[in-house]
Amino acid sequence: MPRGVVLYQQNDSAVLTWVWMVDGREQGVLFGPPGRENVPRPGEPGRSFSRIRSVRLADGTEQRLGLPRPLSRSRPNEAFVQVGETWVERGRIEHRLTRVEGGAVSMRGDARGMFRQVARKLDDLYGAVLVPFVDTLSDEDGEHGSEAMTSAAVFRDLRAVAGTDYEFFAYSGHGADDGLASAGIRTGGPIAQFADEIRRLVRRDGTVVLYACLTARDGGFAQALSRLLPTMTVWGHTSSAEASRNPDKVRFRNGSRETIADIIGEANVSRWRNLLQNSEDMYAHFPFMSDEELRDVFLVSSAELDVAPPSRRR
Repeated sequence: MPRGVVLYQQNDSAVLTWVWMVDGREQGVLFGPPGRENVPRPGEPGRSFSRIRSVRLADGTEQRLGLPRPLSRSRPNEAFVQVGETWVERGRIEHRLTRVEGGAVSMRGDARGMFRQVARKLDDLYGAVLVPFVDTLSDEDGEHGSEAMTSAAVFRDLRAVAGTDYEFFAYSGHGADDGLASAGIRTGGPIAQFADEIRRLVRRDGTVVLYACLTARDGGFAQALSRLLPTMTVWGHTSSAEASRNPDKVRFRNGSRETIADIIGEANVSRWRNLLQNSEDMYAHFPFMSDEELRDVFLVSSAELDVAPPSRRR
């Protein structure tokens, strides 16, 4: 039975939104994915806006904005609007807490719904060391923190974990293609420090499981982490979905990428999806199963799997 460490978000997440602000007043909320158009930037011949975003205004209409660079939480985000044949700078894009009527922060309820569930399941099955953390961006008192503040607390708590030679490390929280969003750990930030902590805790041939959306996209966070931990196996998801049911899993070894279809065969993918939908804890077993066990899993009933998958009978 593997021993491991589980880092998980213990508080619910506040709903944060990118908002268009002009002269200190909220104009509208950004929605939808960014579009890319060859729109020249005013006063900068040969340069274009990196992306175009749509804003839904309070009256229900829409406004297109030109953004000179990807949005950032740490620096001002200039916004440009089209006036006639040209574009002029007007206002900023800010990442703000969403509030309900009366001023209370709008909360998702996601920690109780999934993040804690994953941590407790891994503890029930394997007796894991649980390391809860607070996403400081979700503080409800209006004095919300930052990704840097959150990640500093995460590293403090990880350094306090005693023991070494654990067989796995798991993260349960929000993810993005460039990092662990809840924990404030991204490829452009303290990913190397994160890898150092995992390396200190986990054996050389151990397993890292990221129960976090989008981290396994090609060229994303999981792949970058795998290159920093070349002797370990790193699992992640390519899509946004509930961690216990998300079928879009990818395995990395020294940066090399294998989708679940590569491992079990394309013909088994639909059955794999059904299995995850109907099994209560397959999501907690699959990272520790061999390729042969993963391929053979469809010969075993889901009821049997919930009791004991082939390689993890207690």
